[in-house]
Amino acid sequence: MLLEFKVRNFLSFDNEQVLSMNAGKGRNYNDRTYKGRYHKVLKFASLFGANGSGKSNFVKAVSFSRNYIVSGNNRATIQKYFKLNSINKDASSLFEFKIIIDEKLYTYGFEIILSKNEIVAEWLVYNTVKNDKIIYKYDKNNNSFEIGDYFKNKNLKSVLKIYADGVNSSNGVLFLKDICKYNNLYIDYSESTILRIIYNWFRNNLKVKFPDSKVTDYAYFMSEDNIDKIKNFFNDFDLSISDYKFIDCPQEQIALKLPKETFENLFARIEKDLLEGDDIENNRVLFGLQDDFYVARFSDNQVKCETIQFFHEGTNIPFYMNEESDGTKKIFKLLEILFQNDDNIVYVVDEIDRCLHPLLTYNFINAFLSKAKTSNCQLIVTTHETLLLDFNLLRKDEMWFVSKENGTTKLKPLGVTKERADKKLVKAYLLGNNAVPNIKDNAYKS
Repeated sequence: MLLEFKVRNFLSFDNEQVLSMNAGKGRNYNDRTYKGRYHKVLKFASLFGANGSGKSNFVKAVSFSRNYIVSGNNRATIQKYFKLNSINKDASSLFEFKIIIDEKLYTYGFEIILSKNEIVAEWLVYNTVKNDKIIYKYDKNNNSFEIGDYFKNKNLKSVLKIYADGVNSSNGVLFLKDICKYNNLYIDYSESTILRIIYNWFRNNLKVKFPDSKVTDYAYFMSEDNIDKIKNFFNDFDLSISDYKFIDCPQEQIALKLPKETFENLFARIEKDLLEGDDIENNRVLFGLQDDFYVARFSDNQVKCETIQFFHEGTNIPFYMNEESDGTKKIFKLLEILFQNDDNIVYVVDEIDRCLHPLLTYNFINAFLSKAKTSNCQLIVTTHETLLLDFNLLRKDEMWFVSKENGTTKLKPLGVTKERADKKLVKAYLLGNNAVPNIKDNAYKS
């Protein structure tokens, strides 16, 4: 689970800003918080603010740092530092996560001079109530790489130090990613698996979705356990979709949508992925093209594909995904959040209300909050939807306001304010009391 995210000197963020998922002292809706040994953690957070306030930049900060950790970045320069302050071009940018894995708290972060794509610091710490144990800590300015007391095996410490000496701070790859390629390390020293566990959390458990993101996970559609639940969802949310099924889709049909070289490269990668692992017969590759999505598998020694068709109002007339409305497509991008079965996934969604009716957004959030009572998934969203400013739906500490002050983005938690839980926030929000556009001659106020 995510407990905290910090960012500094990135896009519209100048000074350090923090989003905390620490639950406050409120007693409302405690059944949907995570109660660990030492922490009480929120499973939902909403960020409200005017256009241009920096809400999307917050999501971009999470996405950038997650992708840098998982994949690295080989660009010579990255022009994403805060440009309104001239000294920031050569100043470091900060990205730090506090995460809970198996009831244990870890802090992982790095600092980077974006204009040079130069990593200047990186650290991983195991946090306990009594003290913090450094797992490793890199500081370019002091030319030091410390392997901390977390590891007891002296040979492991020596091996890690050797690997660390080979890390180049200017190659766009963090130590956490680089060390994961040495499989023998984890075979020889079981204690080292914490490094891979932390890396895999970023790779597999942190998922970022932008308004133009493609559907990334269709496994929930193919699960027999989910079919009735998904149909009920279609009905409950008035989507007019009464049924769906997967049908065979010849490669030639997919080829018509792509240039020849792109098509050939795509299926070469798909075939490579399908051949990985021992269970080739059951391997699946899921991919999307132009609002349609497909499932690829091996059958009779060749790659075969299926796509999904929908049926409306109880008819037998099929429709493809690209024929559905923008709102329906948006719902399908979000369905993974409600129906995937993996626990401890953190979703960060930009503009969750885009293309959706206000009541759809409200009830989708309500459906997630109901799921949160029995699941440790988390959802962090940016939104303009004022219906969500409702204490009958959300806790105070689940609401954040994003504003700009002198060109820099500030995050303000409602949970630390003295706003009464019975106050109608919507009108106060629209009247400009919180993070809203400063419109001259605002017609809403008149």
